Amino acid sequence: MFTPLMNLLAQISRLRAMRITTFGLSVIFIVAIWLFLSLIHGIQRGRVCNSLSLYDCINLAWQQLGDVILFEWLNKWQTLTAGGVALLAAIITAVMIKAQISHSEILSRNQLTRKHTSMRAKLSMEIGLLFAYVESLKKEILPLIHQVSNSSRITGRISQIPTPPESAIATIVDFIETINDDKAKFFGKFLYRIQINDARFRNTKIALEEGIPLVLPRNIISHVIDMGIIQTHCSKIIKYSRWFTDSYPENFTWHDVKLQIKSIWFNSDEGDIIDEYINTMGIDDNKLVIDYSLDEVHTDNDG
Repeated sequence: MFTPLMNLLAQISRLRAMRITTFGLSVIFIVAIWLFLSLIHGIQRGRVCNSLSLYDCINLAWQQLGDVILFEWLNKWQTLTAGGVALLAAIITAVMIKAQISHSEILSRNQLTRKHTSMRAKLSMEIGLLFAYVESLKKEILPLIHQVSNSSRITGRISQIPTPPESAIATIVDFIETINDDKAKFFGKFLYRIQINDARFRNTKIALEEGIPLVLPRNIISHVIDMGIIQTHCSKIIKYSRWFTDSYPENFTWHDVKLQIKSIWFNSDEGDIIDEYINTMGIDDNKLVIDYSLDEVHTDNDG
């Protein structure tokens, strides 16, 4: 006795387990409105079977079915039906557009995430070129360091201008495209620091070659500090690019820069000269390095 009921419940369970699409819901909605309006139309016209004759009831049902199939009820309800169909079409269109936009956004985010991960890994390799760039700067400035402590004017030559590694800079630019503006500031300032260092180095080289007596010890120390800032950026980025941390590199203090300067000139006479000079500059170790300039940290100890 309960077998048909159990079968019905099983069918209902299977229907619930099926995924109902937007199109399916739309069809159900249209059919429901169609049947509802057809019923109203039939009742309003008084076309309800109240005869004792089975033949009359069947005949009336067949006529009503024909009215439904031929959409005869639309003659009276066509304005309401047209409005309902238009509203339904607008809803379906909006739902489909929203779904398409959401799908596109998901694909875009996934693509951006994959690019960010690949650029992060590539950044780990390219940073090594920037460490080498700092080392080449050191070799060029090394012969001039001894004059910092015993001369008020610097003489000599810089043989060549080290070129910033283009592939590393291009990788940083590509990496910036995968992060938001707040996190990109650190990398933008890094590129700016490389550009400023290159311009200062060129100016110093020209001044030395033309014998302009305006190259002071503080100018040489300025190059040393630029090198320290560049290497501090590198040390911060390398930790993130090699997954030692998931926190984006942020700004750093002058204490961090001093540590990198000591690392660059470790265990050398030049390092002692640099350390002694920097200690007279009155730099606040806890101050953030934001927009470094000579006036920001230098005193008037050059005479």
